[in-house]
Amino acid sequence: MRRFLPLALLLTAPLAARAQEAATAVRDYTVGASGFAALPTAGLADRFGVGAGGAVRFGWGMGAVRYGVSVEAAALPKGSVRMLTEPDQNRPATVDLDRLELSFSTVGAAFSVERGLGRIGPAEPYLTASAGLARWRGVRGAYADSTSTLDLPELSQTGTSGRFSAGAGVLVPLGDRFSLTVGAEYAVTMGELWPTLSLGLDNVSTFQMVTPRLGLRYRIGG
Repeated sequence: MRRFLPLALLLTAPLAARAQEAATAVRDYTVGASGFAALPTAGLADRFGVGAGGAVRFGWGMGAVRYGVSVEAAALPKGSVRMLTEPDQNRPATVDLDRLELSFSTVGAAFSVERGLGRIGPAEPYLTASAGLARWRGVRGAYADSTSTLDLPELSQTGTSGRFSAGAGVLVPLGDRFSLTVGAEYAVTMGELWPTLSLGLDNVSTFQMVTPRLGLRYRIGG
């Protein structure tokens, strides 16, 4: 029995070291904030222009894998919206809907996972994915046209939907405690905006956005 004790200690030493390393990594907590541009894509881009948003995040790490809980909000302004007035396959005539008010906003919370890809000098590139819920609101203002019988009341829609994102970034240390984050994500919220066919507005079946991001993190533990 005594002859096997040194062998057992030799075999279990790496596992104990890894357990100690993981326990140390778990205590590496971070808090952070970021700002981002909100670039609508797909059907959302037919109604809205480039907006902006912000997020706050609480995270904890375990080696190259890091987890986080975040809350973020974003708003999109009206984009360039045109109405088809004389349908023609060769040369359609359109008119700008300058007096039509459109807005879209969202606020939500998500759980995220980051996977570090190894260091390149002081920087560490990473992949990230998240899943959560978003509360959104879309408004299409009232619209009346004196040259026709078109007279539409305001339409306001709200909902709570699942939100998913995936992206990549780079973590750059700024001293012992602070880190700069630069990245981008593609986010999809599973909501729908109803159509207004009399204005040439089709329905938007999902809310898709690209969000280039710049943020700052502060390491609490470790």
